[in-house]
Amino acid sequence: MTSWQRALTWLSLVHLAGCPAPAPPAGDADGDGWSEVEGDCDDLDREVYPGATDVCDGKDNDCNDLIDDPYDEDGDGVSTCGADGVFGTPDDDCDDANPSTYPNAEEDYYDV
Repeated sequence: MTSWQRALTWLSLVHLAGCPAPAPPAGDADGDGWSEVEGDCDDLDREVYPGATDVCDGKDNDCNDLIDDPYDEDGDGVSTCGADGVFGTPDDDCDDANPSTYPNAEEDYYDV
């Protein structure tokens, strides 16, 4: 269901219930079918909306507050394509199985 269909359904229910119709939610600035009121976390980017496929591009495509989460298996907040969204650059997580290994991580020194 598109955002305008949801808004029309909502307004119809409000009218049937005898309630005064409130102002409709803010519009969809990027045309992806979601407004900020409906959970779009970047209403100027049509690739970003709730339920979008999260791709490795340095953005939170699916609006779940996690950037590139399918590409961060160890949960350290650094994806395998890094903040720039490009694989093979210095900001990538070079060991995505170890949450303490990522660019600029604090070094652990051990006595040998």
